Amino acid sequence: MIVVSVIGIILAFAVLIFAAYKKISMFLAAVLAAAIVALFGGLDVAASLVGADGPFLIGMKDFVGSWLVIFALGALLGALYDKSGATWRISSTLINKAGTQWTLLIYVLVGALLVYGGIQVTVMIFVLLPFAKILFPKAGIPWYLFPGITGLAIATFAMG
Repeated sequence: MIVVSVIGIILAFAVLIFAAYKKISMFLAAVLAAAIVALFGGLDVAASLVGADGPFLIGMKDFVGSWLVIFALGALLGALYDKSGATWRISSTLINKAGTQWTLLIYVLVGALLVYGGIQVTVMIFVLLPFAKILFPKAGIPWYLFPGITGLAIATFAMG
């Protein structure tokens, strides 16, 4: 039974990856993946998903209840920084002072400063994306490096 459950988990991950690739709603994909895990784990699928004591709904309620305010306030602060031009102003000042040869270090420092300034780490991707779209081509940095460089900027030392 354990092997079948592991196969169900792997299949559920494959469904999530496929849904993300095809731009299908992640909420629907999560429900489908949870149903696959419940089915392969030998659980009652309906009770697991929609029952009042179902692990999916309890987990979703606990997650949303504990993180919603943090995500919402972080997104609000990120939008404020973005709309006011604070992100661009900080980074352009640093680049004007240091030059484009320090672009990666400046990008990492700007991300770290904004995270320490209160923006939630998961929201920082959306704050840094417009800056990276302008800065990376100017400095000759390939776009496929964006996830790694952004991860270094916001998720390594800033999450400690």
